[in-house]
Amino acid sequence: IVLKLVNASDKVINGDVQMGGGKRLASKGTVLLLTSENMDGVNSLENPTQISPEEKPISVKGKQVSLALPAHSVSVVKLKTL
Repeated sequence: IVLKLVNASDKVINGDVQMGGGKRLASKGTVLLLTSENMDGVNSLENPTQISPEEKPISVKGKQVSLALPAHSVSVVKLKTL
């Protein structure tokens, strides 16, 4: 399962995603995070990794995933079904 979440605001958004359906989820997943402190932020020759993806592990409890979406971010959540 792949979820794509966008936070275009200038504040962190905390929330839970509840998955439906009959399949169970693995207890671990990953989130690939792309964020910038500034909505106009770009990579440059002077700073080529100012905005670069960062992968982090996440925990899944039952069919629920709790996430904190940083300001100005795109998150790609990957979950495995059992």
